[in-house]
Amino acid sequence: MLAASVWSLLIPSMEYAENLGIHPAIPSSGGFILGVVFILVFDKLINRLSISKNNKSSALLISAITLHNIPEGMAVGVVAAGALTGEVGVSLGAGLALAIGLAIQNIPEGAIISLPLRASGNSRGKAF
Repeated sequence: MLAASVWSLLIPSMEYAENLGIHPAIPSSGGFILGVVFILVFDKLINRLSISKNNKSSALLISAITLHNIPEGMAVGVVAAGALTGEVGVSLGAGLALAIGLAIQNIPEGAIISLPLRASGNSRGKAF
């Protein structure tokens, strides 16, 4: 994830800012700092929810996977919107392929969430 963040987020943002005539460190460091602040605030919020120590790691894991899935859904929506406008060289088939790929990827993510829930004493149905 660190490599993906650097090569897919930080470096492209620096190149884009440079093309706009903005100092490259401003948007990339600003986004990085906002991300760190978000994680710190989120950690404090989880600590205030009076979650037992056993369930705290499960709550953090569920929250992290949920936050991770938001941009995935946005990516599918962007591809579908691009296909529907007809202005971008994207087809609905590409959107369907992306959605199927993300669904396959979400199978182990579901297991990552359900196994700790089951281990902490929840029923199979609730963990599922």
